[in-house]
Parts: sequence; C-alpha cells; structure tokens
Amino acid sequence: MKSVLFYCDDFYPKNNGYANAYINLINSILANYNDIHITVVTSTEIGNAQELCQPNLKVIRIKKKSGLKFFGKFINEYYVSKFINRFAIENKTDMIFVETFDQPFMLSLLSKKVYDKMAVRIHSTSETEYTFFIRKFIYVLKKMLITRVVSRKLKWVVSTNSFHIDFAKKYYFKENLIDIGNINFFIIPNTIYPDSAYTIDKYQFPNKIKAVILGRMEYEGFIQKGFIDLFIALNTVSPQVLERFEITVVGQGAYRHQLEKLSAKLGCVEFVDSLPHEEIINKLLTSDLVILPSRFEGLSMFALEGLACGNMCLFSRTGGLTDLIDGNGFFTEVQDINSIRDALTNISSLTPLQINDMKERSVELYNHKFKNSLTATAFMELLQVVSIISGKDEI
Repeated sequence: MKSVLFYCDDFYPKNNGYANAYINLINSILANYNDIHITVVTSTEIGNAQELCQPNLKVIRIKKKSGLKFFGKFINEYYVSKFINRFAIENKTDMIFVETFDQPFMLSLLSKKVYDKMAVRIHSTSETEYTFFIRKFIYVLKKMLITRVVSRKLKWVVSTNSFHIDFAKKYYFKENLIDIGNINFFIIPNTIYPDSAYTIDKYQFPNKIKAVILGRMEYEGFIQKGFIDLFIALNTVSPQVLERFEITVVGQGAYRHQLEKLSAKLGCVEFVDSLPHEEIINKLLTSDLVILPSRFEGLSMFALEGLACGNMCLFSRTGGLTDLIDGNGFFTEVQDINSIRDALTNISSLTPLQINDMKERSVELYNHKFKNSLTATAFMELLQVVSIISGKDEI
C-alpha cells in the first residue's frame, strides 16, 4: 500500500476551479487503484457540508491561525509547513504531492528531507504568468521565493500541460541547463470525475448556437481571460452572424461594467454573476459552444468540462488550451480581434451536421486524452518513480 500526503489549500467543499480539479484527481486515483492511501491536508473549512468518507482517504483540515488579510497569509503558511514537516517525519510517506506553487513561502520552509519525496504541480496562471509579470508586491515576493529558494531545492516538478513545463524551465530555472537537468518533469492533466456519460444534446437548425464563457472579472482575471477581445470582435461582426448566437457570460468583478457597455447593443448576450458547479455542468450539457479567448491559460477545468459535455470549442492558441482542439472547434490567435471575428463568422455558417460532428469529436478527444483513468495512471507512474528513487524508508 502506497501512502501519499496530498496538500491543497483550496479543497472540497469550495466551488472553484482549483477545488474541483483537486477532488477530481483524488477521486480518480482512488477509483482506479486500491493500493494507495491518500491523506489530504487543507485549510479549507468543512462548514455545513458533509466530510468526505471513503476507503483509503483521510482529510486533515488545519484551522487557520490568523485572519489578517496580508500577514495572516504568511502566518498560516508557516503553520502548514510545520505540520507537513512533522507529518512526513512521523508517518511512512512515499510521496508528498503539493497541488500548486501558489504558496512559495510555505514551500520554502519545508525541510530538505521533505523535498526528496515532494512533487509540486504547476496548476494555474496565478503561479506562472501572474507571479512573473504582474507588478504587485505579493507577486514580486512569490517570484523571488520560487526562483531563489524553492526551485533550488526541488527535484520533482509536475504540470497539467506541457506549455507550463516550458514556462518553468524558462522562468523558474532561468533556462539554466544544469539546474533544469537536476529536475524531473511530469505532466498530470486535469480530469473530470466521474467521466461524463451524458447524452450529447444535438444541435438543430434554426436554433441559436448556444455559447458559454466563464471567468473572473477582477483585474487579474480581466487581463487574463481576454473578454474584451471577444466583445470588441462581437461588435465588428455582421448582424447576420450575431443573430446566430445566444451567449451566456458567467462571472463577476469590477471590470464587468466594461463588457456590459460593449454588449448593450448586441442583443445576444446574457450575464450571470455565478452558478454552483452542478448548474455549470447542466448549462454546458445544453449548450453548443464554449468560448475562451484567453491571453494566457492553464489546462482550464471549464474548458475541459466543455469538452466532456459535448461542446464545440473556440479557444485562443495559448497554454493548456492548445491541447483541447483537434477537429472539434477553432483556434484564434491571442489578442487578435480579426481572428476572433473570422472564427465567429465561420461557426455561424456551419451546418447542423458539422456542428454535431464537432460536438461528438470533443467527447472523443476528452476520452482519448483526459479521462480519469489516464490521469490516475499518470499520477501512479510519478508515485512509482519517486518511491524508487527516494527509497521506501520513512523520511
């Protein structure tokens, strides 16, 4: 029986992309392998939800020590690092799997012995593009800790996609071939649990093509998601193209008013503040098209769910999104209004047969590359290699 300590700050019962991705990965591993025990360490409170209870899974919820907005973050990460160091010493642990680089202060405080058995997964743009290019103090500090402390002790780096493996080599390790050579890189994609077994809603003409776009609209999210590019493009297409679409935009933040102004005369856009995850899935099951015009992106859970629920895709050619279109939609170039406009025009002229072929192709692509048994196998391969190299003795 292999034993893994799994640390993720955002976890069930939170309803966000991080938490959904992490619980999907854990459930996929446990469903496909019965010779592994996972202990999840998280600071997410259970609240009124029912605690997870299944064989070979234990959840330890660390109560936050401080509620201070800024300094409390470092106090809480300090106590998490103490817990992980102690747990690794007191328990026979084959691997420690940290689900994000987003807490480099905590990572910098872990002991060298912990690093011998620890893999950290690059999961999002927060720990990559945000950290390295946004000039806020917190990101500058994270960048310094990742490049000057954490990267010098790491042995195992994982990502959900190959794009951010290359990002880490360039920015975490500054393209130093010797430092890169000391690291072992793995890809463990996001997945959905359970795998989608839904009947795909067939598109029928002359119905509107139902499209969904989702994302945060605070400063970072607004810059990242490329909403403004899409809405400018929508204002440049012909009325005949516009009337083919019914677009639902899910998200909220200080910058949403800009999009509402741009959509005022379009007549095809509806804004929704937020939806529970189950309702997002239901929405995707009755839609035809998922749109993500991101300027940079990881392996988006929303995009992956769009595939599994049988949607065509309109994605910008960046990050993990590049793995998600192959005969099931259209790529646009990043921040290219003309490219987005042309793609919308092309989609509006598709026949029902072409639309439904693309919808079915999305499900095929998900099953071929991202179904949970494949992701679970990728995780177990990493675990096996870490166990062999680090040895089976207790830390």
